[in-house]
Amino acid sequence: MLTIAGALGWNLFQDQMMRAAFVPAVKFTPAPPSTEPDYAKAETWLSRPGLPNDPSLWTPKGIEAAAHPEVAVFYVAPTTYIKRDRWNAPLNDSEANERLRLFASSQASAFNGVGEIWAPRYRQATMGAFLTTQDDAARAQEFAYRDVERAFGAFITQTGANRPILLVGHSQGSLHLIRLIHEHIAGQPIAKRIVAAYLVGWPISIEADIPALGLPACEAPGQANCILSWQSFAEPADSHLIRDVYDATFGFTGMARKDASGRADYFVREYFALAHKQYQG
Repeated sequence: MLTIAGALGWNLFQDQMMRAAFVPAVKFTPAPPSTEPDYAKAETWLSRPGLPNDPSLWTPKGIEAAAHPEVAVFYVAPTTYIKRDRWNAPLNDSEANERLRLFASSQASAFNGVGEIWAPRYRQATMGAFLTTQDDAARAQEFAYRDVERAFGAFITQTGANRPILLVGHSQGSLHLIRLIHEHIAGQPIAKRIVAAYLVGWPISIEADIPALGLPACEAPGQANCILSWQSFAEPADSHLIRDVYDATFGFTGMARKDASGRADYFVREYFALAHKQYQG
């Protein structure tokens, strides 16, 4: 009976339970300026050239990282801080940092055969900041973005003025990169250096966002200077917690994202339907 009651309670109140478990109950308070990462220093990077025990250099047996990569990869990790004691993670949280290393070795490492990976440590917004439309959540995301913005400036300074760039993010990392592209790359000379932008795990609207990003959606194998994005969910797929928050916002074109017919999740669903049909055939 307790098991049945628990299952029933989860099905009826899972959204409220998730928010109660992860959304901070405290007010947003920005971390003091003394905690601001100095991206001129190696210790503020999760991955960068010359860093000892760089997790992004992991390779499976029989595969080697590129010895002299031409491309510079700017990778922004997803959310690894899940506590609700504050809205933004401290840089020295051991549990969050352990997860960061795991993501660098499992995600960023996919690009070490073609690129030199740079991944900043940043005071990311906690997981609960993406489960609510509270003003404090927006402030936490803004605070995290400013770290990513400063890290990108340091990345550009340290990698040179002409090197090809690959942008890679996941989840929260993609959210910050989408804004970074809009504010610092779209319409700028640096846009020509973008090999591709892998903005995975966060929705992007074909109508409300893409026209203002200066880079088109990738449409063909081998196409460069474009954006790739997708999301995946375990079965039974349920994306409403993210979509509820996403649909409450406006895109970079000024269009309400909930009104855009070209939402990225629609195209992902159609793509996989087509892929499944071809596989069956």
